[in-house]
Amino acid sequence: MAAKSDQLLIVVSVLEGRHFPKSPRLSLVVQASFDGEHLETDPVEHREQPQFSTELAWELDRKTLHHSSLMMDQKREKIIVLSSTVFLLFSICCDSQHWIIDSNVSRFHLVSGIVLPRQHDYRLHVKESHYLALLRVAMVTWRHTWRCFSRVPLVVELWDRGSSSRDQLLGSASIQLHQLLSSEKTQLGPTGDPGWRQTHQDRIPVVHPQPSERVAELSYVATLEDLGFIKAKEVLVSDSIQDGCPAVPQSSHPGPGAPPAPQATRDTLEYRAALELEMWKEEQEDLFDDQLKQKELRHMQALADEWRKRDREREALVKKKELEFNLLEEKLQKTLCDLEKREKQLAEAELQTQRLQRELRAEHDLTQKELQEASRRLQRESDHLVALEKEKVRLMEEERGRLLQQMADAEARYQQLQKEFQLFREQQNLRPEFRLQAEVNLLALEKVELERKLESTTKSKLHYKQQWGRALKELARFKQREQENAMARLKKQQAELEAMRLRYLATEEKEVVRQDRQELDDIRNELNRLKKQEQEKLGPAPAEPDSAPSLNLNESAEEHLSRLLEERDTLLRTGVYTHDDRIIAELSRQIQEMQKNNFQHFSKTS
Repeated sequence: MAAKSDQLLIVVSVLEGRHFPKSPRLSLVVQASFDGEHLETDPVEHREQPQFSTELAWELDRKTLHHSSLMMDQKREKIIVLSSTVFLLFSICCDSQHWIIDSNVSRFHLVSGIVLPRQHDYRLHVKESHYLALLRVAMVTWRHTWRCFSRVPLVVELWDRGSSSRDQLLGSASIQLHQLLSSEKTQLGPTGDPGWRQTHQDRIPVVHPQPSERVAELSYVATLEDLGFIKAKEVLVSDSIQDGCPAVPQSSHPGPGAPPAPQATRDTLEYRAALELEMWKEEQEDLFDDQLKQKELRHMQALADEWRKRDREREALVKKKELEFNLLEEKLQKTLCDLEKREKQLAEAELQTQRLQRELRAEHDLTQKELQEASRRLQRESDHLVALEKEKVRLMEEERGRLLQQMADAEARYQQLQKEFQLFREQQNLRPEFRLQAEVNLLALEKVELERKLESTTKSKLHYKQQWGRALKELARFKQREQENAMARLKKQQAELEAMRLRYLATEEKEVVRQDRQELDDIRNELNRLKKQEQEKLGPAPAEPDSAPSLNLNESAEEHLSRLLEERDTLLRTGVYTHDDRIIAELSRQIQEMQKNNFQHFSKTS
């Protein structure tokens, strides 16, 4: 019986299966065979995802392990997937290994597992109710490895394992392993030691199986280390065995007449060499186990140190984050208080704004009503003033018609008198002095009558202008009073009224000036015509009778000039007009013309 330390325990855990065809009438059993010993799991329900939760274990010693058909490779991990056979690698140790076998179409995929440093090749048979897939681990050549890496990708599945719900497949990604074999090689150890390392890094998408959409991105780094060929271990034989080696052939070839000498089995050189070789193997295995344990201890110590370092860093980071969160919480509390104060201030300001809006709306309504009332009152007064002015215009038109009729009558009488005078002159051809004296008297009477008419027209015009000036002054005072109350609201209406008034005044003034000028031109033409007639009758007679008409013309011109000056001063005194207005400019131009004409006439007379 071997010692307890030499006992080995191989444990295979069968947890669950996936993508099995559902068959309620059948049961599912997983069988495994190792070194002629067959084990199987308990029968479970044949469904899509069966739950086995069973462990299969084989116990053996080192001697049995040496004589078994197990093929060992303690340095390399080999995984190859073919079209009908799946090669898996798992560890031979005293701890249990956890594997999940996923049945999909006609192959099995390794989903997850714990791989320990000491690994051996193992032949495993898994039987399924509908088909049989052989799982085995074997030594493969470089040709098989390249064919496997180039044809079959490594499938990585992403699962969502909840505490209460079933596992859910989120997506899968395929890693092409042939890119690792075609990557650049770097030397693994120091110069002269065999060994190469190939590294490949890439990012691949994780795709959901049903709606082929991208759910995540996988970043991976794959490394392949080639440690070279396995070195052949030399067998060391002791000197005593080497010294006894020549005696074997001598005893093994005795003479034909000598009988064979009996020899014990344990005393033979072969047995001693085999025994010493086995003892050396056990010593090397123990040494190798010690080295592995020391390496494992060093790795575990390094992992513990790294874990403690990361714990310290994590605690420091947590403390820093807690401090930041506390500061942020205080800042948020302060901000919240400020926001509450600001909200209260905004509520108070909103109430104040609403109250001010109501007051402003009431004040605006009252002001609007006052402005409307003032506008209506001003409109009525303006309509009344316009009606009065229209009445005055109508009266002036009547007066003008009457004066025109009088002038027509005077013209007719003048024509009659002209005819009578012509007849009288023909009769009184022998008495020119009497005839001329009578004609001068007649003309003087007509002149006096025309001057009287001109004076009455001028007086009526002056009276009209005085009345209009008073109306303008009153309108200006009313305008100023309304501007003080609502200047901003009534600016447009006042501008329109002012424009209408200016147009009306300009029209009236232009008509009056045109009438006065027409009357003066008629009188001047009449006097010139009479003067020419007298000159034709008298010939080179003395010019004494002509001095009276000239004197009368100068007096009428002076009177017209004074009237224009007085009219301009009256309009300027009202405060409505300025020197830049068109009416004042027209009056100034007429005054300048009259002064110029008087100066020229005075120059000619002198």
